[in-house]
Amino acid sequence: MAGKQELTEAGIDAMKTRELFRLLDVFGVDGDDLEPAAAKTALKQKIRELKEEAEKATSPEQVAEKMADIAKSYKVKRELLLQRCRDVADYLPNLDPSEREKLALHFRRDVMDILGEVEDHLSKDDCPILVAGEMSAGKSTLLNLLLGDDILPVAHMSSTSTICEVKYGETRQALVHLREPDATGSQQIRLTLSEDPEECRQQLTPHIHLKKTERETLPPVSKIEIFWPVAFLKGGVTIVDSPGVGESEMMDQIIAKYIPSAFAFIYIIDSSRGGGFQEDRLGRLLVKCKDQGLQSELEQFDPKKAIFVCNKWDQVPPMERQEVKDETIRKLGEMWEGLDESQVFIHSKTEAVKGGIRSADLNKLLDGIYELLPECLNRKLSTQYRRMVNILDEALKYVRLKLNDAFGHLDDGERRKVYAEALSALSHFDEFVARILEELKEFLTEATEAAAAIFSDALRGKTLRKHLSKVPIKATTDDNAIAELSREIEVYLTRSCQSFKDNVKAANRQFLAQLMTMITRVNREHDQTIRPVTGRRHQIEADDVVRDRQTPAWFEWVGQALRRLNGPHLGSITSPFRGSSLDPEHSDRLRLSEMAIAAMATDAELLSIGENNLLKSFQLLRDFESDLQRMKEVEERLIEERFSETRDQMNLVSKYDPQATDITLLLGSLAMVDLEEMREYEFDLDYISGWQDPQNKIGGGSYGELYRVQIQQDSSSCILAALKVGVLPYALTTEENAWNFLAEEDNLRKLTGDHIVEYYGTAYRREEGGLRLGLVMELCEGTLEDRVVGQREHNPTWWGHDPTMKREAFRYIQDKAIQLCEGLRTIHDAGYIHRDLKLINVLVAAGDVVKLADVGVTKREVDVTGTVTGTAIYAAPEVKNRQLYDKRADIYSLGLLLWEMWYGRTVWSAMEDPSFKGLVEGDSMVMPQSPDSVRPIHEWATLVRDCQNKNANGRPSALESLQRIRDMTTEVSPRRSLSFQTTV
Repeated sequence: MAGKQELTEAGIDAMKTRELFRLLDVFGVDGDDLEPAAAKTALKQKIRELKEEAEKATSPEQVAEKMADIAKSYKVKRELLLQRCRDVADYLPNLDPSEREKLALHFRRDVMDILGEVEDHLSKDDCPILVAGEMSAGKSTLLNLLLGDDILPVAHMSSTSTICEVKYGETRQALVHLREPDATGSQQIRLTLSEDPEECRQQLTPHIHLKKTERETLPPVSKIEIFWPVAFLKGGVTIVDSPGVGESEMMDQIIAKYIPSAFAFIYIIDSSRGGGFQEDRLGRLLVKCKDQGLQSELEQFDPKKAIFVCNKWDQVPPMERQEVKDETIRKLGEMWEGLDESQVFIHSKTEAVKGGIRSADLNKLLDGIYELLPECLNRKLSTQYRRMVNILDEALKYVRLKLNDAFGHLDDGERRKVYAEALSALSHFDEFVARILEELKEFLTEATEAAAAIFSDALRGKTLRKHLSKVPIKATTDDNAIAELSREIEVYLTRSCQSFKDNVKAANRQFLAQLMTMITRVNREHDQTIRPVTGRRHQIEADDVVRDRQTPAWFEWVGQALRRLNGPHLGSITSPFRGSSLDPEHSDRLRLSEMAIAAMATDAELLSIGENNLLKSFQLLRDFESDLQRMKEVEERLIEERFSETRDQMNLVSKYDPQATDITLLLGSLAMVDLEEMREYEFDLDYISGWQDPQNKIGGGSYGELYRVQIQQDSSSCILAALKVGVLPYALTTEENAWNFLAEEDNLRKLTGDHIVEYYGTAYRREEGGLRLGLVMELCEGTLEDRVVGQREHNPTWWGHDPTMKREAFRYIQDKAIQLCEGLRTIHDAGYIHRDLKLINVLVAAGDVVKLADVGVTKREVDVTGTVTGTAIYAAPEVKNRQLYDKRADIYSLGLLLWEMWYGRTVWSAMEDPSFKGLVEGDSMVMPQSPDSVRPIHEWATLVRDCQNKNANGRPSALESLQRIRDMTTEVSPRRSLSFQTTV
């Protein structure tokens, strides 16, 4: 009655006294002093409390329904991405062989092979959740409880010996897959399973279970598919039971091959076993997974998408439970880097359901599984989505480079000369990179030696010897005892020696900071040395070097942790004692401890320990070195191609402009899958008030309109915000403009700073024909144009007769110009270009804080290939001439804004002046001046002139402009005043 059968108040009233008091004890109610009537009341109260608590949790039925919905949604997304993958695979052969070769260099393999892997991943229509664990840990029993039926046979004398995939089916059946054909020549056996649990168990047991003596050889069955009418499995969810980990080499290989293909990973621990969690078994399993898995499959594995269940919790004495749990989490953390305590659950078969009421622990486990699956599925899809996007994005860069042939105008002699200069530049860059790598290697060498020295000092300490005197020794020979003690030494010191831990932590942190600095230096050197001769600004992304290498580095870390558990390489130190008998009482413990310490104190072992604890840093260095080599190979190919190109610009445009359009549309079709199916939005347009009222419109242009709106900040309050929505023909987001929308949104998410408009999130509404999307941002009080144009108190030019007013006006525009440069510097330092800098796109928030806005055409410098965009009159000559440009194009626009701020008039308002004809056409021009105005101070005029230098190399940076403005003052002598006629 205390199990699955529900307890009712009527049942309690009819209950016999002995059963009544037994249940009070089961439910933890003290009934020693209670009369039967009071005991019944107490039990009813306890049952009511438990039911109320259970009702708050997600029920198994609700979990099943949600899991089915998740799986169905996943199927829709997967099939859409699968079709896009096939579209991309169909298109890529249209690229020039040279473009595909460069893609192969960049991705280190043929991109068609990558797309083949993507298609293979997306073609799989199931969602397997792999359940693994120690032998006899109770995996099958737990799974039967989760599934709500006795599906998997449970045996006491044997355990699961093959992969069992439990799937949804209207009728109960099993499909047994044999490794070799049977007598009839078939490799499959189909079983119609009985509804009687005992008969069903007898049908499955011979195929699933092997006796211990049979488990050292490969089982005859490769896997079994069990089909069962369980709601939990609807929609494609598959529960996979596996052999016990560590019971045989052969069984571990079976599990290891399956791990990368699983969408989620649940590991069951036998908490009742003496010694607790066997971390070495899990470690060996993961190392096998790494050794035999494909790199592309391992990249799917996410250590965060796993949960651990401490099973048989009822067999752990109550007084020891917290200690056992803490020790289990500690051991897991040593083998599973990045483990969060929320990934660990406890479970007991006998306590899971009492009186038909689920325990709090079971509810937590159900919630954990429910939360686990959608995250895993989304990661799987996102990984394949990114792989396709990365290929297309890189291909688009190469195609656009063809549209910007920088050397088509050179004759043969000039071409040879420039080609020789290009090779020299590449050689110079290689030497620079070699020095960078040498600096990083020297840092890690010194860090390794420092860690080894600290560990060596710790080996000589009394604390270690005191610890070793208490360590139990299981070995019965000298060499095994020394190995056991050596393992304990490394585990103990790496965990307890604070100076060692602090040193390693600081070294890893310092290396990461130094790596970031080196990446910046390499990108800057590439921009200055290589880009002028290839036309390509290839940046190594710091996030990519670190983030995208997390899983391979994680597996390396597991290998290092396993090595630590298995002990050091003892070599010749232990060989003289190999096989000798050891006193069972270990009376010579001191001698063995000193020998183990000596084994750890060798230079090789100390350096190995230091290097292993800096493993992530070494892995990042190897990845960085690989990225640099890949960059070099692509640049070499680009140089050869660009100097051998004989087609004129017209031919290049006619061939490659359609390709650029096609690739952009493919990217757009992928983006629509993301926007329509995979994305979770911060806001719903239907719940944002004000954007459909014309009176709330605060700005607009050719592509979008800006509205003052109210958004829900939390459950009880609203705040004012700005909402940007598209206008016809861009009102709806479709495949034609989705990629551009994603670029704008990505800019807003990534570009943050005190002088950048804050982005709150994206709002959506599904409409016929596409998505209506809006960008929700911080609402500012006005624009810089509002503050300076026609506002004489803020224009120094009008106050030649009043030094005080002139000084105050100058201080105002000086402050705004400094903040403007700060915002521009933030954008440039992040590797972006604004590309539409003008006063109306510079906002002023509360407290007169300047913020750059309208980053719709802001673009990463690495992606700029000569596209004309922004407002033409503010564009630099190289932009108007469709040449390659970089952040210095923004500086040209900055010069015009500084002129406007001084005079309080826009360039547009002065268009009637003939001298502005050259500005529109990108030629040399003379800046006008008003006859009633005061000329700018010398430093201001000089900065404007420098910003508008026709040669981009002669323009100052945003930082230099900021520093020069900060140092300016209106207190200048008349002879230093400059006639503001600036020719550029």
